[in-house]
Amino acid sequence: MAAVDIYEQKTYEDTFGHIYTADFSLPIMEGGQGVVIRTTEADLALKIIRDPDTREVVTDDSNNEKYLDLRILPIPNDLQITLPQVALKGVEGYVMTLLNSMTEFQQAFATGKKYYEDALQEGTADVNKNLLNFFEKNPNYTPKRCAKVYAYMKTGGLRRRLMAYMKAAAILVRLHTSGLVYCDFSDKNVFISSDLNYDHVWLIDADNLAYSELLRGGFYTPGFGAPEIIRGEAGCSFYSDCFSFAVALFNTMFCRHPFDGQAFQNALDELDNPEEADELKDRGEFAWILDRDDDSNDGRKYLAISDKFILSDGLRELFQQMFSADACQDPVLRPTMIQWALETAFAFDNVIHAESCGLDYFAAEKFFQCPFDDAEVLAVRLKSYLVDEDNRKLTELWQFTHELGDANIQVPLRILNGFAYRELEKIAFNLKFVNEKILIRAEETDYSFSYKDGIDAAESSFKNYGSFRAEQKNFSINCRHKNGRHVLIEGERNG
Repeated sequence: MAAVDIYEQKTYEDTFGHIYTADFSLPIMEGGQGVVIRTTEADLALKIIRDPDTREVVTDDSNNEKYLDLRILPIPNDLQITLPQVALKGVEGYVMTLLNSMTEFQQAFATGKKYYEDALQEGTADVNKNLLNFFEKNPNYTPKRCAKVYAYMKTGGLRRRLMAYMKAAAILVRLHTSGLVYCDFSDKNVFISSDLNYDHVWLIDADNLAYSELLRGGFYTPGFGAPEIIRGEAGCSFYSDCFSFAVALFNTMFCRHPFDGQAFQNALDELDNPEEADELKDRGEFAWILDRDDDSNDGRKYLAISDKFILSDGLRELFQQMFSADACQDPVLRPTMIQWALETAFAFDNVIHAESCGLDYFAAEKFFQCPFDDAEVLAVRLKSYLVDEDNRKLTELWQFTHELGDANIQVPLRILNGFAYRELEKIAFNLKFVNEKILIRAEETDYSFSYKDGIDAAESSFKNYGSFRAEQKNFSINCRHKNGRHVLIEGERNG
């Protein structure tokens, strides 16, 4: 059978005789094993497998039924992962559901386009004036770097990136707890709502999904594979999933591969074939670019945004554990996916958007001070503690920090229950800043609440779905669950 040109064949047939027409007005998405093509039918796409060596489409369809066997795996029914719907004929591949309103992370968070320069040519109507002023006052921001930073914010900034990976991590956690390895995580295989007003996240390309003990081969998207797979020492595993996730997260946060630093750039210049340098990088032969123990491959000067401004201590420690020389050699030393889910959630819950410069930052100790331009940002921080009946703190549960403005702020249930990957989108409180006061309205019905507005104020109660106004900069909320659990929330704001 003649080779199939993926860019020329316009129609494909499934095993039931239904014809699908490729929609080439939408981009073809290429992964480690094949391509995903949108069709003219709403929310349907085709996964076409290609030979990893020749890159030609595999025309042997004799094993296509294996993709439908994925349905017998213990995948939770409510998990956001796209499974094969029907097998194709004449090529290896299948039909899957893929909402037209969603786009791959790589495209959703792209910063390669010259947004900043284009906006300047068209006038500054689409450019945050304060951001322009910030760039002009900071000589370290070259035009290219300015373009990346502006594109970074136009695609949702730090907050949307962390939210996206928090949800992707939770999906992987649920797969791992079911004993399943995903195998080929990259920013091309996870999708998010195209509209910035929505935040649905789905995994696609589930064709390599399998029980960990049954996996022998190694599947990966170039640039995202774990070192042991590149070296041919091991197949896919929970550890390789975690490594690929960490590479994608770092790359999306910093617009830079975690091993693309000075030593790698030197290797590109010195070696005759750039692919040799790429292989050294992917095999874990270089230190990672923010390594606290080895600066031989330092890459801070290449980052679009300084790690000091957007990286939480928890995520920094996980990256260090994941990309250390020891963990590149021994996968068992890597942090687990539940750790990534927790730390991305914590980082997401403590991002502040500064109107003064238009940038997002991770809220460290001085949460109300923007690290980019030192401007003061009106913000609130909530810290929750598990306490005993005498209100003595037993352990810190969670922390939530957010800028204050006209918009309603949803405080996640994590502030009451701590992190739980099944409760990512549940809300404990709605919070709004009105007339110099913080209006807090309870949403969680299993707790009763009382509050103190100010350190020395008397305690007052409010009903579920009731509300109170905190006029003071310091306030507290006592939260008592019907099962006896007792949580204290301490609130602080500036201004």
